[in-house]
Amino acid sequence: MERAATAVQVNEKASSQVGVTLLQIAFRVSMVMTIGVIGLIGIWAIAALVGGLATAGGPFEFVAGWFGAVTGH
Repeated sequence: MERAATAVQVNEKASSQVGVTLLQIAFRVSMVMTIGVIGLIGIWAIAALVGGLATAGGPFEFVAGWFGAVTGH
């Protein structure tokens, strides 16, 4: 009788460990995906700034154009 109870306890512990392992894997995958999306947004932002600088003709014209757009002048 004691042996059967021990077997059940071991089996419950093993399935509990599998659940914890799956949660850890899901957490790591979600962290990697989040960091990847943040990286893509950063790359897009830098590309947009470089494109704006190229279109404006330089950094001073870019800043002047930005202030003009914000203030309406």
